[in-house]
Amino acid sequence: MRVAAAQISCSLGDLEANITKIEQFTERGRSAGAELVVFPEMSDTGYAMETIRAQAQAWTSGAVPRLQKCAARLSIAIICGVSQREKDRIYNSQVVIGHDGQILAQYRKTHLFKPAPIAEHTCFAPGDRLVDLPLGDFRAGKTDILVGTQMIAKGLHFPNVTLVGIIYADLALHQPDFRAGERTFQLLTQVAGRAGRGDVEGEVFVQAFTPSHPAIQYARRHDFTGFYEQEIEFREQLKYPPASRVALLTLRGRNEDKVKFSAEHLKREIEFKVQGSNFKVATGEATLNLKPETLNLIISGPAPAPLLRAEQFYRYQIMLRTRAMSKLSQTLAKIIETLALPEDVTLAVDIDPVDLG
Repeated sequence: MRVAAAQISCSLGDLEANITKIEQFTERGRSAGAELVVFPEMSDTGYAMETIRAQAQAWTSGAVPRLQKCAARLSIAIICGVSQREKDRIYNSQVVIGHDGQILAQYRKTHLFKPAPIAEHTCFAPGDRLVDLPLGDFRAGKTDILVGTQMIAKGLHFPNVTLVGIIYADLALHQPDFRAGERTFQLLTQVAGRAGRGDVEGEVFVQAFTPSHPAIQYARRHDFTGFYEQEIEFREQLKYPPASRVALLTLRGRNEDKVKFSAEHLKREIEFKVQGSNFKVATGEATLNLKPETLNLIISGPAPAPLLRAEQFYRYQIMLRTRAMSKLSQTLAKIIETLALPEDVTLAVDIDPVDLG
């Protein structure tokens, strides 16, 4: 049997155009000697539920009969994926039509959603508070589905919520921050805790590109101890907090070349003065010899900041890791006093930064 297959791009809301595409391809397939044409999926995705509901009704009422007539006219079998509506439920279905136009089989593949009340809210702006959201309707069951960002992950108690879905759960894992795994674990655990808070057991679905990552797997099992043990091993090996302390030096300016040059110059100054055996810093009556073995210093960078350009300013960073932060702070203060930077380049020093961005 010769088979022709195609993935047809639907025109949202235009049933006639969609059917015409199918008929045209079916005719071309028949002319080429095909006895069966296959259209894997014909349902529209990425649209509001109300739109999908209308499309499903259109396919149910008009599309399948047209496909039957096309199959009988051309004496060719058709297998097509369609969205169909039956009472209050919407399905992604597979319809098999024979050469005579009769439906040979119909498989319901996926139950999408029972048509649910939809509430739109557009308050997501600086200064908005969680209490500003329409949570009362959701708690009372007037709204069945709540979609949001991390804003809805914390501090909410809805006993009637039994299902939570998390999309792109590993987004934070790709941030250049040693706390990325910790923050992902924390967020997943908090979001998952929104489901099953009543008498009915809850379920959590997680979509991720790296589902095998320890942060996701430990969160899946609610294994706080296991996550801590693997995370603290990673931190100690690479000398990240709490195994050490961090000083983040950020230089910024409107000219990227100047900022990069200044960052390289600053690194050389640090290497010469902090790691130089003859460099000393006086603290009161004591004089400290700041040799490398004393500070146990690790210098990373300079490198572009995770967000290289912000508010028309280019940014480069140097990260310093040490157990002797008080000594390093004194040394940095001395370096900054004598450091010569271009007029339009500024330096900011953040000790124990919360965010490396």
